[in-house]
Amino acid sequence: MNELKQIKIEMRTIRRSLDNCYVENNALMALVETQHLEIREIIGDLLNFKIFEMNELEQIKIEMRAIRRSLDNCCVENNAHMALVQTQHIEIREIIDDFDMQSHKTWFKKGIDDGTIKQLTNLNGSSMLKDSKKNKLNNNNKY
Repeated sequence: MNELKQIKIEMRTIRRSLDNCYVENNALMALVETQHLEIREIIGDLLNFKIFEMNELEQIKIEMRAIRRSLDNCCVENNAHMALVQTQHIEIREIIDDFDMQSHKTWFKKGIDDGTIKQLTNLNGSSMLKDSKKNKLNNNNKY
């Protein structure tokens, strides 16, 4: 098997484990599921902005790390669910930081030169990603 097929099989195994963990720990089920979906949404947003031009294998590796972290968090005791919510934005940053930014230096330079990078800021100049994280954190505090 090539590396791509092995990773796809491992992802399916991890997803099944995550599903089993939901059954065993119903109190965290919705929380972990929401966390995983939000991580995938942010990665999807980044891909839409063309920050990373990744091939299929790189995308699967990033998703796999997100699933692994969700699975680890699903093992947290019920009374620690607020800590889980509060660390969600840190884990999203870890996933993004795990990606080798050095290999995309050319894109960033090109993006700055042609103005593409301005897509990532609001009219007031603040980062859309930072605002998004702040809003998600405020929404999570409602729980």
